[in-house]
Amino acid sequence: MIPPTSIDGTDITGATIDGTDVQEITVDGQTVFSAASPGADAPRLAQYPFDEGSGTTAADETGNQADFSFNGAFFVSDADAVGGFSVDMSGGAFCELTYVPNFMNDTFTVMMTIELDDLVGHQIFISFGGNNYGSLGLPGGSSIITAEGNDKQLEANSSITNSITRIGVEFDSNQKPEKIFIDGVDDTAGESNSVLYFGENDDVTLGKTNHGFGPMDGRIDNLIFYDGSLTSAQVQQDFNRQPYS
Repeated sequence: MIPPTSIDGTDITGATIDGTDVQEITVDGQTVFSAASPGADAPRLAQYPFDEGSGTTAADETGNQADFSFNGAFFVSDADAVGGFSVDMSGGAFCELTYVPNFMNDTFTVMMTIELDDLVGHQIFISFGGNNYGSLGLPGGSSIITAEGNDKQLEANSSITNSITRIGVEFDSNQKPEKIFIDGVDDTAGESNSVLYFGENDDVTLGKTNHGFGPMDGRIDNLIFYDGSLTSAQVQQDFNRQPYS
């Protein structure tokens, strides 16, 4: 039996006491919460494993959304790949979903695994445009992950390196970034003055914006869009299941 994840309707999956993560709660000798079994995974709106290995499209494993189409991007399976295959965005390549999914009008969380060849310049990992816009990437001259949406900029607390890294961002229903995640934890520092590029058309683009700004130099793998906000336990679950090489 999976232990309950709430007490009197209050979510306890990310509970802390005096700043210390709760590992287990027992009542009269019975375990009512265990961090080892934190409850159900967050609902997935779309997931792109990028494990096709060949071709010029990448399918949504959930079947909810259309394929990403490649423009110069290609699958790689060498030592740099994560979990079999990843998609290489080097040299100005990008992947495109030619519409903005309806779920982006509500709170959602996007997670992806990246591996960069360098940390030079303005690099956009994902952007979406149209009436509501947002992006996640590196501002020029910085190794601090930054997210932007509807005139709000948010930055991470930690710098990243060229190593394989799991990153993500939560956007609220106004497409404003609320949290940034790095390797399974909330690494949000606060609002930033750094400005990212973002898309202008109604689409979702990986590797740069849809009008060509901020080309990424590296690879992306296992892109997942989750419904709503994630608990700290769900963020850790997402990180733990990644097939790092």
